[in-house]
Amino acid sequence: MTLSNTVEFPGSVQWDGKYLTIEDQETSAIYGYACSGSSCGLKRTVSLTGAADCAGTWIAKTIVFCADAGNDDVAVYKYPAGGSSIATLTGTDFPLGVIQVTK
Repeated sequence: MTLSNTVEFPGSVQWDGKYLTIEDQETSAIYGYACSGSSCGLKRTVSLTGAADCAGTWIAKTIVFCADAGNDDVAVYKYPAGGSSIATLTGTDFPLGVIQVTK
């Protein structure tokens, strides 16, 4: 796959229902791409203000969870709005990922 921009430190890769997303740990951003063949064009950038190192993200429709290894917490952001976190889950030590568990 060829991307239209540079991802400094790739993290989570997900499908958000509209775009292929790649989280960039270095820039604290989630890039959304529309792909055709082997080329992907950048369509959206979601900035996660205050994130230090989102080692992993999980997009859950209208919110995104950021396992922030740099801040030792899990920050919750509006998605795709981004900006400052709307909630923080504390008590973690160097979180590296978040997952959805279903029964």
